[in-house]
Formats: sequence, C-alpha cells, structure tokens
Amino acid sequence: MSMKIRYRGRVADLNQIEDLEDRLIDVALAVGGRPRLWRSRDPLRAERVVRGLSIDLAAGMAPLDLFVAPEAWLIGRVHIREAERGGIATPPWQCTVTPHGSSEAHALIVEILDRLRTAGLAEVEIDDSAGYLETRSIARLEHDSSTADEELALRVARTAVLVRRVLGRAHEHPPVRISDTVPEWLDPDAGGTEAEWDEAFAQCERSTERLRRSIMNTQPPGRPIEDILLSALRAIGIEPPPRDATQPDPDGIDSEGEVELGDSSHIEVEGSVLAFQLRNEALDLVVALEELQSTSEAREQLAGATAGLLEALGGLAQVAGCELVGWRLAQLKRALRGLAFCLAGLAAVERGRATALVPRVERLQDAVLDEMRNCRQRLAGR
Repeated sequence: MSMKIRYRGRVADLNQIEDLEDRLIDVALAVGGRPRLWRSRDPLRAERVVRGLSIDLAAGMAPLDLFVAPEAWLIGRVHIREAERGGIATPPWQCTVTPHGSSEAHALIVEILDRLRTAGLAEVEIDDSAGYLETRSIARLEHDSSTADEELALRVARTAVLVRRVLGRAHEHPPVRISDTVPEWLDPDAGGTEAEWDEAFAQCERSTERLRRSIMNTQPPGRPIEDILLSALRAIGIEPPPRDATQPDPDGIDSEGEVELGDSSHIEVEGSVLAFQLRNEALDLVVALEELQSTSEAREQLAGATAGLLEALGGLAQVAGCELVGWRLAQLKRALRGLAFCLAGLAAVERGRATALVPRVERLQDAVLDEMRNCRQRLAGR
C-alpha cells in the first residue's frame, strides 16, 4: 500500500533562494540523495525565472520537487512551463507517493518539508496520509504498532536530527583535510578515513552544483559560451588561468613529437584492471539500455534506469582513473547508488528485454560491493 504526502507553500524570502538551495543540497548529500539544481526562463520574459531543485532520495521513488516560481510559490515539474508564463494564480498542491516498504524515505520527506516550515525558510502546508507528521511514529508507517522495527525507528530518528540540524544552519563548510591514517611505507595511496573522503566527495558535488547554477544564472541569449564559463568559475571563487598562459608539454612530450588522436601509447594508465572491467561493463549496459529505451513503450521508467546507470558509470570511470583508495571508495558508493536506481527503474518494467538486463546489473552491483570491501580494508591498514 502506497502512502501520499501532499504539500504546497511559498519560500519566505526569494532573495535568499540560493542559501535555501545550498542547505537542501547539504541535506540531500547527507542522506545519500542526489540533488539537481534548476533554472529556466520564459523565452519572451527573461525576468520570469523558475529556480529551485529536485532531489532523488530513494530508488524506486519519484524525485522530491522543490522548484520555486517567480512569485516564490513552491511548484512541481509539471507546473514549470506554466509558472514561467505567469499562468498560475495560487500555490499548487504537489503530491509525492512513497511505495510500500519506503517508510524511511516517507519520514525523510516529511522531516524536510516540516523543517523548512519550522526554520522559517518557507511557509508550507503538509497533508500526510500516513499520519507520521502528527505522531512521528514509525509504527504508523509500518501499519503494525506491535512489530515496528526498532533499528528502522533509530535510523529515522537520527535522520530527523540530521535534517533539522543541516537545514537550521548556514551553508558553511571548513576545508576538507585528509589525515595520514596509514603509514606511507605501508600503503602510499590509503591515507585518510572513510568519513574524510565522503566529505571530500560531498564538497565536490556541492561545487559542481554551484558551478551549474552559476552557468545557468549567467546565460543570457547570445552571450559567448567562453564568457559564460569564465564568469561562472569566478562566481564560485575559481580564477581561470590567463588566456596567454603557456602550458607545459604533458609527460615530457615536446612540440615536435606529434601525437595523433586515438593514440594512447604515451599515456600511463592508472587504476586496477578490475576497475576498468567494471567501468567497461557499465558502459556496455548503458549502450544496451539506451537501445532498449529507443524501442520500448516504457520509455519513462527506462529513462530513470538509464540515469541511474549513467551515474554508476561516472563513479566507475573515476575509480578506474585514480589510485587514491579513499576517493575510489567514495566513487564506488556513488556507483552503488546509481545501480540501485537502475534496478528500481528496470523493476518498474514488467516484462520484455529489460528483465534480461537485471542479472547483469546485479552482478555488477556485487562486484562493486566486493571492491568496496577491499578499499575499506586498505583504509584500515589491513
């Protein structure tokens, strides 16, 4: 039995929208979600900008939409084009459905929406069909008060505290520092703790979203793409090199030693053979899934599966190109999340060739888990 959360409202201060977005990005990354910032404009009235973001919180669920209309109303993706044109008269109700077995995700969405309200970041009306908002009882979500999972209740309680803390504070993060936990003579690539590398990954994700936002904010029609990129980099505190800066020859190859495209004989490839095998298997799956998507009637479900698989491919490509154990572990986690979203998308397709891809994705998932265990052992100095 699925549960529904209906909500509507408005952002308290539209001038602080980027601070709100940054806090929501922090929440998404803290709970293992995937935030995606948004900017779009009416082509005839560029001042009518739809802002905000969506958050993929759990596999098998639609994203949580927190887009903001020019009037500061919270809207969903189905309202974006109408909001750009000014065709929405009142804040619309949105509905998020959490399927059976997604009690933790349901509670997380309620906590996020409620914290937006209590922190004064937005005025939000919430209608929770499961009654969790009023009771904060996991038993209400599990439909059996006598057998509520104590471990699940503890996880939800910790997540609620995390959401309240992150949304209630300013978006500030100290520089990430990687400690020397493993002697260099024992394993020169295994320094740092898992938590430190997770924070390094989160910081990269924050910077990526900020760069995307900066690009979208500085993208008026007709402006050269080079100027847009330079302005976007400076907006997030990165000063590009001067245009006349000379670059050293890579790997000692002088200007007389021409290297043709496709010739990789001069490149020293890093990363284990297994990492490259995982990446290549993910790439093969992407090709197979995109071919299936082009011929299937279930394109929407398969689009979610493809997006998850592309996320996994991105993580595995990072694993294949880096020897730092902690960074590999962070990217393997990213790949594992992507594979979970891929499997959820494939599960939504009842029959056909999509079913044949499931065992391949599951085998790749098992291989990623094995490699994660190896990385954790190396970080522990074993």
